Amino acid sequence: MKRVKSRKTAVSRRAKSRSTRQKQASHARRRARPARTQKAKKQIKPSRLRRSARPKIVSAKRRAPARRSRIEVMQTFKVKKPELSSLERAFEGSQTTPARQLATQPNMIVTFDPNKTASAKAEVERLLRDINETARIEESAINGIFKLTVSDPKSIVKKMVEMCKNTPEKFNRTFHWTPVDRWCKTNISEMQEIVKDLAGKISENESWKMTIEKRQCDEHERELITKLTGVVNRDKVDLKDPDKIIRIDIMGDETGISVLSREEYLNVTRFRR
Repeated sequence: MKRVKSRKTAVSRRAKSRSTRQKQASHARRRARPARTQKAKKQIKPSRLRRSARPKIVSAKRRAPARRSRIEVMQTFKVKKPELSSLERAFEGSQTTPARQLATQPNMIVTFDPNKTASAKAEVERLLRDINETARIEESAINGIFKLTVSDPKSIVKKMVEMCKNTPEKFNRTFHWTPVDRWCKTNISEMQEIVKDLAGKISENESWKMTIEKRQCDEHERELITKLTGVVNRDKVDLKDPDKIIRIDIMGDETGISVLSREEYLNVTRFRR
């Protein structure tokens, strides 16, 4: 038994010494091998490098195209200018034209049911669209009144009158359509000056009357009529069927004044009866 054990230990010792000698020989060969210089490393073929270490080659097809200016793009595709609406065409031109001035100030008021604001606005847009017109619509400080900016308020109201005569069922939410010639503060002296100036539109042979619609105003209507009619230098007054109407719309701190003929003012309720 002792001999067998001694033989096994001798064999294992020889195997270990053989593997040790092989390792030492390989280490000696590595130490004897000359180290690669930086230049030699660069000459390594890309195919032998790892995928992550290979130089990235960007093909000409994948390169992003150079950014072009906006003018070049427009010239390439021949972009057309959008067509202007009738309101925008009316406001084109120099800044001194009356149509250009109207863009800064409303020139029509429309009364409607204050509980149906959204549907009333949709109705105004639809009615204007039916006559090929557009408007800038804004709500006033008084509930139930829209302030519109249009190209020609009096001609538009005339078309609305004809439409209301033929199809009154189209006017479900709006009640009165009134052009406005001038705006001013709710001050008697300013209102008198504008009324005196606009009264020149009434000829001496024409009859006239004054109507006042006041909202959020403490002045008595009779006193207002007395003070404002006193500056009108026209003698022919007709309260039933006048040729011209001087209309005063008081809306709190601001007032709209206009001189209108019968066809330039729309009262929807008159055609519903």
